Amino acid sequence: MCLALRCQMLLFLWLSSLFLCSMAFNIPFILGNVGFTKKPNGDTQLGLNSGLNIGGHGAESGLTFNFGKGGSFNAQSDGGVLVGGDKFGTNSTFGVDKKGLVADTDVHLGDNKTLHGGLGKEKNFIEDLADLIRRRKEEKQRQKEQRIAERI
Repeated sequence: MCLALRCQMLLFLWLSSLFLCSMAFNIPFILGNVGFTKKPNGDTQLGLNSGLNIGGHGAESGLTFNFGKGGSFNAQSDGGVLVGGDKFGTNSTFGVDKKGLVADTDVHLGDNKTLHGGLGKEKNFIEDLADLIRRRKEEKQRQKEQRIAERI
């Protein structure tokens, strides 16, 4: 990140903590925004997002920091490309909460197909991947049977 953007973010944090601690607001910039939210439960969220979507094609990325009461913290990153309205990319979360360490990753494969994984969720990831492969094979088999039926 360039120095000017870092300085803007620090100024943004400082001003928001002084004047707008109980409000939510966004500062737009070209192809993105910086947002600050103070939630009713006391959690604070700071987000930096950017993206471009032209007719369902483009890219998006984001970085969000959540600061909670009791010392909880997490950082979420989001990124991917948009092809025909479908997202291909990842979402990752890393942080600490009441339950301990949080490290999750979701892989988006378009057409509402998402693989969920992370620390302690390896089984979910493998099951989601196996289910995706099974559905893909069934879809190909249906298409093959449909082509054969059309020829008859």
